[in-house]
Amino acid sequence: MSAIAKTRPVDFHQYLGRTVAPRDFAGLVDIAAKEVAAKNFSVNLRLFWNHLWDTYEGFESTLQQKEIVKLAPAYNKLCEIWKPLEDYRLSLQKALARGTLPTIQPVEPKKEEGVQPSTIAETVIAHKREKVEEADHQTFWWDPFKFKEKSHPALWFADVTEIGFLAYEGGLRAAGIESVGIPAIDGLGLGFSILGGLFYILTGFIVIANAKRATKNNDALLKMRMWAMGVLYIGIGCIILLTELLKYVGLGGFFAANPWLLPALFFIPCIVNLMEVSKRLIPYAQGKDLVSRLNLQGALKILNSNDANWKEALLEHLKAFDLSKFDQGENMKQLLRAESRANNPREIMRKRAELLGQKMEDFQMEIGVRAGLEAFELMILLLKLKEGEEVNEEEIKNEIRERIQNLDAENTRWWRIQKLRFLQQAFVFCFFIATMTTTLGPYSHQVQEQTFGRIYLAMAVQRTIPTYLDAFCPFERNDTLVVNRADDESVFKDLPALASS
Repeated sequence: MSAIAKTRPVDFHQYLGRTVAPRDFAGLVDIAAKEVAAKNFSVNLRLFWNHLWDTYEGFESTLQQKEIVKLAPAYNKLCEIWKPLEDYRLSLQKALARGTLPTIQPVEPKKEEGVQPSTIAETVIAHKREKVEEADHQTFWWDPFKFKEKSHPALWFADVTEIGFLAYEGGLRAAGIESVGIPAIDGLGLGFSILGGLFYILTGFIVIANAKRATKNNDALLKMRMWAMGVLYIGIGCIILLTELLKYVGLGGFFAANPWLLPALFFIPCIVNLMEVSKRLIPYAQGKDLVSRLNLQGALKILNSNDANWKEALLEHLKAFDLSKFDQGENMKQLLRAESRANNPREIMRKRAELLGQKMEDFQMEIGVRAGLEAFELMILLLKLKEGEEVNEEEIKNEIRERIQNLDAENTRWWRIQKLRFLQQAFVFCFFIATMTTTLGPYSHQVQEQTFGRIYLAMAVQRTIPTYLDAFCPFERNDTLVVNRADDESVFKDLPALASS
């Protein structure tokens, strides 16, 4: 068989299954015309021509006449390239009959395609770390004092005022009195209730702002939880504020007459948080979470051994990272085919950047942003080994050891906080059960009041847990500070091989 000289025809396979919009029609006709002019004929080019022709016929039945007129120049150009394509089809028939059907040799990929996933991953991690820095310094737009959102006072002010209110109300009920009798203390109790309602509303808006980031990150579980929590916090704040104001101006005592209401209000976000934390802790308890599957101690043993095949053994041991997906997914296989990869280097890089960016988000969803960053850094080192990059063995071994130790420490911290969150929600759940049992049980009013008082005091104590989390654990607390994903387009623009293209 004869061979055509090395050429770079457009891979029309990628267009054949797509619906063509009217705004794209002229541009696609231009692409086909340029290939015909360059004599880059192929069977797919002819199929692409047929696809455009069928599309235009569809336009005639769906578009208005003025829109059809706009497409007329492109349609005329499409008709002009019919004859060369028909001649190509006839030449194929003749060549097939003679047994001299030409073939197209694969060409060498352009230099941009040589950028390995590990290099792209390094760019992704640089962008993600920048996003973490941005989150550290974010301010809420309505905040005139420019407080950092990660330590936004609305969050822990809400906790502190809530502790004060619960302690005040609990003390009164447990003692069987309506007020302390000291104006300053009674006024402080009123202040705690009103401020608590205001700060709950404020917290709701902060949570909704983070819910929007979770939505952009495609984190479905976190998105639903944060939206639900934000709306609930605003609702709880409005109810507490309104009820307290009505009580103190003498227009109603619904809150005072129904002490079960407050535990019931707290029970709703408790259920939302409890479901989310449980969904995380169950795989952890079963040893099916990411770090358990990686078995970091086993990886350290391989690194410390004198096995000549330690690289292969380490890659096999840490296979939970699933390093194959960056070049073996169905879309990547199509892009990496011999006849198309040289013509799509930028698309290959875009796809790799997209896959690696999502991998970083998967780590963040599973083990939080801090441990997720360490896991991603470790994965980059493994990618370098997998790609056969020339490295100093001792140096990369030390780097891998450091990353494993960092990942182990951050992962331990992450799960410790998740257990603390679970404990807090379990307390709230128990308070709700105790409250409803007291409310519905055959107890005297005095016994009920004393029991409610003790429950309020216990709730005040357990509120120290979210206060600690809100003040010191911005990325792990119930009202999570969400870090935006690394923007795929920004990552792509920063890839070193594209600087001169």
